[in-house]
Amino acid sequence: MKTLPLILLTFVLCFTCPDTYAVRSPRLLAQRTTSPPLKSPREVLFDFRVERKSAPMRIPRETQKNVLSKVFRKYLTDENKCNPNFEARNATDPLLAARNAGQIVPSIVDMATGSFSAPGQTETLYVISVSECNASHADNFGTKRVAIFAGPKLIADNDADFNSNIVRKTDLNGDGMDELLMTGGDVNQGIVVEIAALLEFKGGSVRVIEDLGTVSEDSCGSGIGGSSSKASVISLSQVVAGRMPRLRIDNYEASCRKPKRWRFVSTGKMSGAVARPLGRALRAAVPTGAVARPLGRALRAAVPTGAVGRPLGRALPASVPTGAVARPLGRALRAAVNQFRSGPLATAQCSPV
Repeated sequence: MKTLPLILLTFVLCFTCPDTYAVRSPRLLAQRTTSPPLKSPREVLFDFRVERKSAPMRIPRETQKNVLSKVFRKYLTDENKCNPNFEARNATDPLLAARNAGQIVPSIVDMATGSFSAPGQTETLYVISVSECNASHADNFGTKRVAIFAGPKLIADNDADFNSNIVRKTDLNGDGMDELLMTGGDVNQGIVVEIAALLEFKGGSVRVIEDLGTVSEDSCGSGIGGSSSKASVISLSQVVAGRMPRLRIDNYEASCRKPKRWRFVSTGKMSGAVARPLGRALRAAVPTGAVARPLGRALRAAVPTGAVGRPLGRALPASVPTGAVARPLGRALRAAVNQFRSGPLATAQCSPV
């Protein structure tokens, strides 16, 4: 019995003195010396698994007027005032024709303050939904723009592609200029898709630092068998002072039951995310910029997994004669179909293109 306290004391000392325990465990010591030291845990830039409550940003009417009047030469304040006789189908770019004619009902949908165009600036960036009067679902209900103001002065006005929401402001490379993680989305046949990109605005121009593709996809409302929720976690890797870090994309999936139990699926861009790459490939194949809405609608029906929107809706010019489609376009379409066939919705009933 006298030896029991001594045994207990020895046991406690072994597990409360890390150095002593390391010496007594050669295997653990070897792991410590050969593993590269971690400066800090991987930082999560954004977790798209977390449910976000969306509420429209309330912008004072006076601010809306001051901003929009400097971005647009003329515009409408009520969609009921859109000219029903305005016709732009024969234009090379119908949405551009609508903007030039003032057939738009723009509104500010998001904003952020920071240094965007140059270090040390006090600027306000506004995200504007242009809402061209003739924009349809195939056009993603109109273009989106970002306008940067320094006080009352407009210093930049750029197309924002699909991006309409600011989810995080950051300065990842420490250059004194803020980047924005922005998202856009679409709902089609009960499938809710969100895409994201990291953008910078140096010199007042928009540059995509990294296109993250689809970062969330929820097919629970589609009625398709095997529906699920998918979401990505964006984190930083290879962080080096003064340089833009690499972004790591980890993808998770959960059933439609609540609460959601997420399981890790893959690393890299989400499988089946074809919207933006296909849109860019189509624009490269047919660079004239003319619109063929029927093609956009057909492709949306055939590939329901992506937020196709305006770039895809403008895939083919109306002037291209039958059979005159370029080979790059054919390759882009075949690649999209192959991706779709290998995706989770391969068994869905789709309308033929």
